[in-house]
Amino acid sequence: MNDYTHDEASAPKWRWIRIRSGQAATEMADYDSETADWLRSVSERTANLIVVSEKANGEAVLYGTLAHSGGEEPDGAAAIHFHATAARLVTLMPASFAYGRLDESPWRERLARCTGGHEAFAVLLGFLAQRFHAGLDGYEARLGSLEAAMRSRNRKVLMDRILERRHELIEWSLRLAPFRELGDALNEAFMDDIADRPEYRRLILQLERIERLLGTYEDGIDTLLSMDDAVSSFRGNEIMKTLTIFTALFTPATVIGALWGMNFEKLPLAGWPSGFAACCAAILLITALIYVWLWRKGWTGDLLRGRSRDSRL
Repeated sequence: MNDYTHDEASAPKWRWIRIRSGQAATEMADYDSETADWLRSVSERTANLIVVSEKANGEAVLYGTLAHSGGEEPDGAAAIHFHATAARLVTLMPASFAYGRLDESPWRERLARCTGGHEAFAVLLGFLAQRFHAGLDGYEARLGSLEAAMRSRNRKVLMDRILERRHELIEWSLRLAPFRELGDALNEAFMDDIADRPEYRRLILQLERIERLLGTYEDGIDTLLSMDDAVSSFRGNEIMKTLTIFTALFTPATVIGALWGMNFEKLPLAGWPSGFAACCAAILLITALIYVWLWRKGWTGDLLRGRSRDSRL
């Protein structure tokens, strides 16, 4: 256990009791039984929990658990337990948590300006949210790579990657939700005592910035899905039009071949030495006439011209 005590003439005295996982809960008996009982009750908790309450003397208290992951992979989440009042902040962190970084600049100076444990908790949330924000950089790079791949050559396999980015974005949004709830819970618990404090306001602005960033990513994913749907629809229509044109063009050959395949003794041109050539010429002529008719109607478009090398369809 290592404590942080703020005692300056310019601000009220408050204390941050920092406990790491594995330390005995009985160590809290030196402070008060209520917090010790809380520590024993949360030691095994892993799910998010946020409770706004007050002590017997009317002092507001905010306590609970934050299942937090600072890296890019949600699977690495660890439970962070907290118990915050205006006079004291108690945290139970994983043994690997970097408490030392909070004693470095600029976090050291920000904690020095705090007026209580509740505002120090806002600083802690800002520290965790910054690591959360840094993890989004990797997601943004993957989303940019996906957009570039779709722009250069859209293929069916890209839909799987788009859906993967969508699922990942949902995970990021779910991981941000408890941060946003904690920001609102701080305001609910301590009201005017925290609402105008710089560190609380900075935390709210930071969370709003991350929310807007996630909203931008969501719009990008929706755009990619819309583009893929439009391209797929266009390609489907193009294929159906092409098949229709080819069916129309080969109809004369099919009809004449069917007629010549009938079991009749007297077939047109059957006894003429040049009958086969004449039949083929008739087929080609009728096919050409049908194509010219389709072209004059504007129904062929560029379907039979081929696709340029720079085409993204």
